[in-house]
Amino acid sequence: MSEENNNLKRTHKAPYKVGKLYFGRSAPTRGAVWLVSANMDLSNPVAEYEIGKMARAHCEEARDAARITQAPAVSAEVSIPSGEEFTDILSDDTVDYEGGIEL
Repeated sequence: MSEENNNLKRTHKAPYKVGKLYFGRSAPTRGAVWLVSANMDLSNPVAEYEIGKMARAHCEEARDAARITQAPAVSAEVSIPSGEEFTDILSDDTVDYEGGIEL
């Protein structure tokens, strides 16, 4: 029975892609490690994990870090054109409209 368990094949054959990294099993047999690589064939692995969730988390962290560095900086400054003043919208001035209505 133990020989059968050691020869079990896993279904994780193709590497998964998250961002620019790939992660997948090093072999289709039970007990194989998870590899993280920049190549789809998982050559030159960046990291190795025993748990697939850890490999995926590594890829997601790298993807999120890349998104943060690529995000354009947003400026919170508001520019007011010089020479123009704000108008007081609560003033007592009346305005004539085309219909002759006075407010």
